[in-house]
Amino acid sequence: MPAIPGGNLLDHSGSVTTGGTDQQVASGNISRQYLMVQNIDPAEDLWVNIGTAAGVNAAGSIQLKPAGAVIWESGMGVVPTGTVHVVASTTGHKFTCKEA
Repeated sequence: MPAIPGGNLLDHSGSVTTGGTDQQVASGNISRQYLMVQNIDPAEDLWVNIGTAAGVNAAGSIQLKPAGAVIWESGMGVVPTGTVHVVASTTGHKFTCKEA
């Protein structure tokens, strides 16, 4: 089994600045080895997209249910290197985003 690299996580966590509007939360990173996004808001869905704008109910966007019920993360192997975008309906919607 190959060794798993160690290291620090960069924290891009925060909240939606304008409800209903796409927000880039992490720049593209061709050296990225891991990416995780979690919806920690208790009330509504968070939508995530990599490399292009996220949209509510939009093709290509990943829906994360409220209250941390679902975490999207890259596994070992293919890790997306594009920009990370989120959108939610409400301003102040909280999310966690970390990369290595």
